[in-house]
Amino acid sequence: MILYKHIVIKVKPIRSQRKDPWHILVQEQESHDEEKGDLTLAYWLLSRHISHDRDSGEFKASYRMFGDKLQASLSPRSFINNGALFLDLDGLEGNHIGTYLMNRIVQWLQRNCPKAEVSCVNLLRGQATVDNKVRRNKFWKGFGLIFDGENSETQEEGSSRPISVDQLVLCETWKENIEEIMLFDHLDDVNQKIQELIKRFEYNDIEKCRIGK
Repeated sequence: MILYKHIVIKVKPIRSQRKDPWHILVQEQESHDEEKGDLTLAYWLLSRHISHDRDSGEFKASYRMFGDKLQASLSPRSFINNGALFLDLDGLEGNHIGTYLMNRIVQWLQRNCPKAEVSCVNLLRGQATVDNKVRRNKFWKGFGLIFDGENSETQEEGSSRPISVDQLVLCETWKENIEEIMLFDHLDDVNQKIQELIKRFEYNDIEKCRIGK
């Protein structure tokens, strides 16, 4: 069975000179059967008047039964070597969008497979630049993962220690600047703004005709 859910998130910039919020459509697609489950969180930037090379992407998670062992993955990579996550929204990094999406993934896994073992997450030297290394490490540790190695904010590489899904931590820092809006409420708001613009243009046309007489 495949289930779909849609929601719009309103993101107030915290790492940008921009004053107006971004709006992002999030589609949650989940499927289940007796021994496995998959979740895809696809997202699209709705603020099309902004120039972005990348304005959409997806986060994925899943769980599988291997013999008598249930294993969960926090990313779309293999269960053997869980990989990096990338937010495909140029210029929007550091605004808690990735945290929001991963928090939904953790919630989904805890509802469906709380006793599953979380696949190892690997921090690789080439995955992070000097600018985002601290953000990457803080991101994973915020969900309860502990890494072998130096275990510091500037750690370049390491593997997460074994942990079960129910030991993961929900990270809700996204609430500082992100608001969830029901899709129909957002569409209603957009429609109202369109109607206001139409009335404004109609008024301007009337005024031009009156002045021209």
